[in-house]
Amino acid sequence: MADLAFNVAGGMTTAVAGCEDFFRYGSSGTGVNFEKLHELLTAMQAVEGVSFIQLDHANICSVAQLSDEQLRETRRLLGRPRTGGYLWINMGIESGSGALVAANAPGKLGSCRPEDWSDLVEQTASRMAAAGFFPVFSVILGLPGETPADVAATLSLVRRLARGRVVIFPIFHEPFQAGAGEAFRVASMRAEHLELYTTCYELNFRNVPAMFADNQRSGGVSWFKRTLVQALGRGEIHAWRKNFRRVGRQIAERNT
Repeated sequence: MADLAFNVAGGMTTAVAGCEDFFRYGSSGTGVNFEKLHELLTAMQAVEGVSFIQLDHANICSVAQLSDEQLRETRRLLGRPRTGGYLWINMGIESGSGALVAANAPGKLGSCRPEDWSDLVEQTASRMAAAGFFPVFSVILGLPGETPADVAATLSLVRRLARGRVVIFPIFHEPFQAGAGEAFRVASMRAEHLELYTTCYELNFRNVPAMFADNQRSGGVSWFKRTLVQALGRGEIHAWRKNFRRVGRQIAERNT
């Protein structure tokens, strides 16, 4: 609280609560303790001058332990940005294959059965959106033991999530220690990886600009700067699509 009060006194009216799983604050093990979480957010909002609090990361299984009412109350306590439409939160899906997630990070599933993982992800996206959050998901390409069927399962999940208001960032697997698999690179891509990657980014090309502009408005960025960033972003989208086509040609050449 002292750090928050110090920054607010220096002119900052927003706060970022950065951690790996915000909803597990004050809990032990993999459970959640909503009473402690509520106390923390209430105390943060009691600091005079705080307008809203931005979260960073949350675990899907932690969200699943909260009721819809508790999610709405959490959103209320975070405050409301000037626009209020895109209070985002990062959540890692890793893969649409629960079996692959369980093999690489068994604790991530909590009590969820591997075969129910994709359903839980969809439910979480829907519940978080209904509570007023903007879900920002990530999936990992090249997890150890990944098969074409796993990639297909992730692509199917991404397409279902894309019906809602979300963004999904595909990231490359990077081993955190020796023996934790090989690093995934562009040269490792197969056609199904590229399809998954581009499907995610076409979704992001639709939704990220609005999210970014909303965040900038909430932060007081001028109209001119917001417009300039949007124009530069459209140029970046063109460059990304050009690179997608180039990688597609490289994959086709490897397969001939």
